[in-house]
Amino acid sequence: MKYNTFLIAAGIASLIFASCEDVRTDGISYDLTQKTATTSYRDIVDQYSPLKSYVNQEENPYFRLGVGMDLDAFVGNSQAVTLATENFDEISTSYKMKHSAVVTDNGGYNFADVDNLLAKTSTTGMGLFGHTLVWHSGQNATYLNSLIAPDQMVSTDGVNLLDNAGLLDGSMTGWNPANPSGGITIEEGAGMMGTSPAIKLVANETVANPWDLQLASPIVSGTVGHRYEISFFIKSDQPGQGRISFTGLNNNYPWQDWTNSGEDASETFVTTSEWTNIRFVTNDANGGALGLFFDLGYLPNVAYYIDATNISVIDLDADIPVEVVDNLIPNGDFETGSVDPWFGWDSAERGVTAKNQGYGNAGYALYLTCTTAGGNPWDSQTVMDFGSAFEDGETYVLSFVAKASEESTIAMYLQETASYGQDAFGGEGNTFTITTDWTEFTAEITMSAGDRNRMCIHHGYLASTVYIDNLKLKKKEVDGEAIAATRAVPMTRGIVEMDKTAAEKKALITGAMEDWIQEMVTHCNEQVTAWDVVNEPMDDSRPYELKTGVGKLLAGDEFYWQDYMGKEYAATAFKLARKYAGEDVKLFMNDYNLAYNLDKCRGIIQFMEYTESLGATVDGLGTQMHINLNMPRTNIDEMLKLLAATGKLVRISELDIAIGENPTMADYLSQADLFRYVVTSYFTNVPADQRYGITVWGLTDSPAGSNWLPGQNQALFNLDYRRKISFKGFADGLAGREVVALTEE
Repeated sequence: MKYNTFLIAAGIASLIFASCEDVRTDGISYDLTQKTATTSYRDIVDQYSPLKSYVNQEENPYFRLGVGMDLDAFVGNSQAVTLATENFDEISTSYKMKHSAVVTDNGGYNFADVDNLLAKTSTTGMGLFGHTLVWHSGQNATYLNSLIAPDQMVSTDGVNLLDNAGLLDGSMTGWNPANPSGGITIEEGAGMMGTSPAIKLVANETVANPWDLQLASPIVSGTVGHRYEISFFIKSDQPGQGRISFTGLNNNYPWQDWTNSGEDASETFVTTSEWTNIRFVTNDANGGALGLFFDLGYLPNVAYYIDATNISVIDLDADIPVEVVDNLIPNGDFETGSVDPWFGWDSAERGVTAKNQGYGNAGYALYLTCTTAGGNPWDSQTVMDFGSAFEDGETYVLSFVAKASEESTIAMYLQETASYGQDAFGGEGNTFTITTDWTEFTAEITMSAGDRNRMCIHHGYLASTVYIDNLKLKKKEVDGEAIAATRAVPMTRGIVEMDKTAAEKKALITGAMEDWIQEMVTHCNEQVTAWDVVNEPMDDSRPYELKTGVGKLLAGDEFYWQDYMGKEYAATAFKLARKYAGEDVKLFMNDYNLAYNLDKCRGIIQFMEYTESLGATVDGLGTQMHINLNMPRTNIDEMLKLLAATGKLVRISELDIAIGENPTMADYLSQADLFRYVVTSYFTNVPADQRYGITVWGLTDSPAGSNWLPGQNQALFNLDYRRKISFKGFADGLAGREVVALTEE
């Protein structure tokens, strides 16, 4: 009978096999050559007790046998729950405890699924391993990216006549607290975006007139007949009331439709705890000095906040200034989010990165991928055409920043399109060497003919992806005076975006990390005794470096905390987890392919040591082991030795062994033997006081169409919840002996 018809034996937890010694004999090796498809293993696997009964808890006091399961299956499938609780000590969920499953798009928290899980583990007595707090995948990137999105200057674009520098630097230069009442100060971080400053104006209990709390703006010039738009954002700690009065109008105390809502004009506006945009237009200037007074003395004991970055006075009838563009390459910063006007006709790939993947983790960049290296450099070619040719004998300066997925080479030319005559930029060999770090390049060229009207980038030297940003081409300065380009663009009116600084982004993302860890950890504290705090930090191609999202086209749930918080992001995460979880909860750093790539194993150990050098404590290291039958066994041993040498707890966090969609009986036996080998190596190479435990990833095999190893027959139980021969291998590894020997019928 085939192995997958086995029934789970009931009531055999106390079976003792007197024929087997209760000692660890780690030299077990199944004789696979003598087994055939007709061999029956039913009696053998049915004789085994549940898996956790084979763990000697006296010798392994910290050891937990775990299973990774979908939360819905554990909560709602009674057969799965029975099997899991019979065989394992604790559960890890595959998704429902991750950031994107709990955090909403507006930064709220939905713990409904987590609460169902907590209730189920409580009633079943199963332990719960927290998986996972900080990862690059499974994140609500919509929310996190919204925090660091560019600030919108919502007032009308144009020239702001007010000088706000004194508000932004805290000096209040040019701004006059004419009547400060309870105080007029600059408060950092109190503005609309959470990091911008705000003017705090406090009305004390004695105010009786609007001018009893008054702030005067700098004076600007006014022009008779011109329309002036005044705009600012204001809120208060309780309902408040205010007005704007003027100097320089024919009527300095005008009633207004303060929020441009279409309602009748009134003397005052009202404020609440929500930001309100006061926005109105006046055309009453008398031609002299024009100034504003913020009159907020109507009500006592109210604290007002005015966002310091968005106070503006715009002359709507001023001449629209002209921006002279000295870059002959349109969209050279790629901030349109489009590859235009670049194109190509070969097999190379080209496009624009996701937002905030450009130079300095801001905006966009052009990416060029060579997929067929080894031919001619121009076999991967990207070009753009100009409307007119460059001038013969003139010198042009090229500048750009670039990086590559792997060190690469590119060449840049100005070319004519008839016979392909060209002039080349670049140094030796007329090429640029592009490294894996953003680097600035500058080169110049003097035209040898007057017919060059195309720019070419040859990137077919090596199979890699090159990223280019801030690409500029202009005439060279002559006698210290720049020759401007021949085109000019009128400035438009509308919403203007202003990118946050790197420091602002770091502060916002650090705050989001603390909110998340505090909410998640404290919500689960009664039942979760261990967490994967940082998951999969190391890069696969550069195993001693961190992963990064820079230059990648990111999925909807991808967000790389380290790109905004720096290498110390892990130390911050561990400190926060310790703060909110307490000293007794075990905190892990976890990664995959540590056995396949021993340098990656060494890399995560180095990163753990760096994290601890910043004052954090890492209790353990987890190794995901999604392996197949080709896994070198010596690598398993070496990986576990390296991890054990750290003195930290060692956890095999996600163990499965894929054997394909149509395995033979020999494959099933090899899988069983490899499960046994992994468990045996763990007990052999990890000291008892460092053995946190082993978690198998998936209670059963995955069906075809699953999002994890579909049809790969990777688990200890089949889709009918029946034991496979791999169950025997795993149990033998836990017991340290062949509990029931393989026999022929």
